[in-house]
Amino acid sequence: MADKIIVFHPGHTLRFGLASSENPQSTFQMIARKKRNPRLANQEIGINQYPKHPILPVIGKQQPEVVSARLQLRCLLQNNKKDRQPQLDRSPEEICEFNKTAKRESIGLTGSIRPWACHDQEDFVVGDSVLQINPTAEFDIYCPWKRGTLNLNSGLGGSVSSVLGNLETIWKWCLEHELHIDMSKIKVIFSI
Repeated sequence: MADKIIVFHPGHTLRFGLASSENPQSTFQMIARKKRNPRLANQEIGINQYPKHPILPVIGKQQPEVVSARLQLRCLLQNNKKDRQPQLDRSPEEICEFNKTAKRESIGLTGSIRPWACHDQEDFVVGDSVLQINPTAEFDIYCPWKRGTLNLNSGLGGSVSSVLGNLETIWKWCLEHELHIDMSKIKVIFSI
């Protein structure tokens, strides 16, 4: 009977598996769907051009007051972290001075960089593979689960039917591709 029970533990990371297996499998619970009309989407924002926040100043042209306020806010947030390690208290002016005199350090990432995966022939991509999609590819990325609840919003893919449809697609994909369960036999399998 345990080999006919599937356990799902939803969240940002979906954990799933047969009740008879020792360790569940896991994947990011996100889906990338191919854009229906990529030309219109690119005209609105443009590839690799993200809308700029109207309040935040452009880096490099910041006023000294903005830099000081940003550093004070950063110190305040760091001091309010739970379970933090004891740190030396530095004033915002000390941090600013250090940052002005610090030398830039380049870090070589040659061995850890993976090439972008090509998903041109697919209508959707699920799970960890979403993180390997080229940012210039014509896909919209959706995370149907956010902070323990359904990610309902007024944006694209935020309606109840869209979120539930994305969850269904993700879970079916996990059943077919990760657990190798034929969807025609799903009626005889229980899920928790």
